[in-house]
This record gives sequence, structure tokens and C-alpha cells, in this order.
Amino acid sequence: MEEKMKEDLRIQKTRKVLSIALFELLEELPLEKISVIDICNKAMVHRATFYAHFEDKYHLLTYVIDEIKEELFSKTIQLENVTSIKQIYLNLLKTTMDYIEKNKKRFLVMVNNNKTESIYGIVLNAAKRGILYFIDSINIKKDLLIPIDIFIDFFSGGIANIALNFIKSTKPYSMEDLIKYLDTMFDEKMLVKIKKAYV
Repeated sequence: MEEKMKEDLRIQKTRKVLSIALFELLEELPLEKISVIDICNKAMVHRATFYAHFEDKYHLLTYVIDEIKEELFSKTIQLENVTSIKQIYLNLLKTTMDYIEKNKKRFLVMVNNNKTESIYGIVLNAAKRGILYFIDSINIKKDLLIPIDIFIDFFSGGIANIALNFIKSTKPYSMEDLIKYLDTMFDEKMLVKIKKAYV
């Protein structure tokens, strides 16, 4: 058992070193110009070791994207005392934006390498899973007046779009402003004003 754990740790360490090397190279070059040898040299890992873990550089990139997706999801479900839909949405947005802020360099590298769809997919996936997790945990599924899939698609899409614009913008809104604006959007009085303005 202990030997298996050591092996697992070695595998995790090797994959992490290769992932870091890939992102460091992506800061300087587009993915198409990076070879497996470049990644191995940067990571100080033998080529055979690389191929023991990944088929090619695209497989490594997919692995990294999946790791980011899981990491973001695990951050979003660490929230406590969530009792309403408004809290779910605002807390998921805040957690997502905090994660992006802390990892902005990685996300910018992905944007610069035309991986915008991947970023959108990462955030969308984590938001969908997070919303479903909290809806189940506070047991409000039965109280929703619309189908759960429409509800989840609408709110997760909003989080993903806000996150993507935050990454791509040279002058993004501050976290405080974003939360304030969304908090205002969820205010029923404000929604009534908006409705009256368009009627």
C-alpha cells in the first residue's frame, strides 16, 4: 500500500512538473511551435517518461485543463451557510473570480494560445456542478418553478461569460463592483424598475 502511494506521488509530481513546463513555454511560444522535447528539457524529464504519462503535447494540455476544472470545482463547493439561490450565485461567482484572479497568468496564457473556448468550458463546467451541488444541499429543487436544466444553464452561462470577460479585459471590473452589480440585479425592487422601464 505504501509503495503504491509512493508511486502515485511520483506520477502526480511528474505530471505537475510537465504541466508547469508546458505553461512556462506557452508564455513564450504558441502551442504549435512547442515540441515534446522542449517540454521535457524545460521539465528536466526524459522523453520516455513523458510518453509514459501522455500521448503528446495535446494530451498534456487536455490533462492540465481537466486539472484546472477539478480544482476550480473543489474551490466552489467549499462555501458554507448557503441558503438561497441568490447566495449560491453570488458565492459561486466570487469563488470563481477569486480563483481566476489567483491564476490569471495561466488563464491569460490560454487566451493568448486561442484556448478561450477551453476557459469558458472550465468555468461553465465548475459553475454547473457547483450550482447543482448547492441546489441539492439546500434541497430547493422542488421549489423551482422552471426546469432545473434551464436554471443551471442560465446561471452557469452568466458566471462563465463574466469570468471570460474579466480575463480578457484590460480594465476589468473589480470584484466588489461585480458583486454589487449582481446583488442589485437580484433585488426584486430593481427588477420591477427595469420591467416598468421596458413596458
